[in-house]
Amino acid sequence: MSDVNLPVEWETVCNTADTEIIRECIDSVFRRLLANMLLEFENPKFRQVKKDNKVLNRLTQSLPSGFIEFLFSSIGFVKHDDVFIFEGSLETLKHGDAVLTYIEDSLGRKKLHAVESQLHCLRKLAATKAKNNPTPTETAPVTSRLQRAQNTFQEGDAKHHTQPKGTEMDLTEEQAIKEVVRNTLLKTGRVRNSFFEARDFTVRTMNNGRVYACTEKCPVDCVEAHWHFLTGRNILYAHLAHLSADGARLLHLGPEHGYQYNSLPGSTNFGKMTHCNEKLMDENGRLLYIKHDDTPVKVCIYCGRPFAELLL
Repeated sequence: MSDVNLPVEWETVCNTADTEIIRECIDSVFRRLLANMLLEFENPKFRQVKKDNKVLNRLTQSLPSGFIEFLFSSIGFVKHDDVFIFEGSLETLKHGDAVLTYIEDSLGRKKLHAVESQLHCLRKLAATKAKNNPTPTETAPVTSRLQRAQNTFQEGDAKHHTQPKGTEMDLTEEQAIKEVVRNTLLKTGRVRNSFFEARDFTVRTMNNGRVYACTEKCPVDCVEAHWHFLTGRNILYAHLAHLSADGARLLHLGPEHGYQYNSLPGSTNFGKMTHCNEKLMDENGRLLYIKHDDTPVKVCIYCGRPFAELLL
């Protein structure tokens, strides 16, 4: 792309305007128009675009008109009153492709920089919180932890698996460290197998509550990861883990919940999704407790999403 030089004013637009708006405009208008021209170069239908085109107006209304005219001109279209008419050649289309690619790469770098900046701020905040509010490491024996886990389990699902207020805010805050958490889980042996083909992966802080009543007394600046694993036997597993504030260290796992679609005609819950088991493992892979069940359910106990959606 060394032969592409964007005018300074349009470089500024790319650096200051909403990245997703520009990207959608390029994808839905100019990339599509470019593809049509390359596929059917002589087709007159693709050689002019009216300025009052509804799709064009919807996708470009928040961008400077001069910038839109520049994009049209880059692929060979010239403005004539209320219509853009193609007056270029195949070479013009090739140049237009280079211009669009240059802008797309620029937007990608901008987005990456924003994510890295946010991640840096979150790590700095986590370090400050850890320094000001040190949390002693719990060293209770395994037998004590086992008893505590069993007691927690016996107190009831409704109390311990709720979706508290404020989780949307937490989810937004943790988008920047999602990839860090993903890498940590993939590098953890006892988690890797269930996470390698994870679905619906989400990460959030616990500033506004947590979906699992943690028995390990994790501080609120830690992060909570949740994902599903679907097997080929109509079985869906719901997993949860708590990690350090920077997402780089796994603290402990939450209970694993198994759900299975009953496809056996004549059985009690035929045609329904049932909660078939719940189990909790410690950090060494030791089973702390397991419960077998056959209760009909409609949503995941952690995220509250319906199985009709999760199984698609």
